[in-house]
Amino acid sequence: MVVSDLFFQFSALIITATLAIHGVALSFQLGYLVVDGIRVRAVPGLASLAALWQTVGITFALCGFVIHSTQFIIFGTLFIALRVVLLPINAPSWDRGVELPLLVLAGLSLCFFMSLRILTAIFI
Repeated sequence: MVVSDLFFQFSALIITATLAIHGVALSFQLGYLVVDGIRVRAVPGLASLAALWQTVGITFALCGFVIHSTQFIIFGTLFIALRVVLLPINAPSWDRGVELPLLVLAGLSLCFFMSLRILTAIFI
């Protein structure tokens, strides 16, 4: 097995784990919004909606890169832009202990995407 094959496998593992973790975070946020909306009998707060849109945007963008879908990437970017418009970047919009690692993991996955594209362009 060549080193590049190991890198491809490791990258696929990191990217898949990132998508799975974002899926779990997304389902947790949706559940929280439903329970919170039922509890207060109103539309959930702006901070909760902004956090949901950020997670949806990152998940859509990563899925778009995986399946090479420009529409998913655009929709993901628009969801992230909606979050940025609603709240300042450094305002905590969800649980700070969870949100920051999710963002770091998404950034790491995007770096792996970039390196995989470069490697495939060089070797293929």
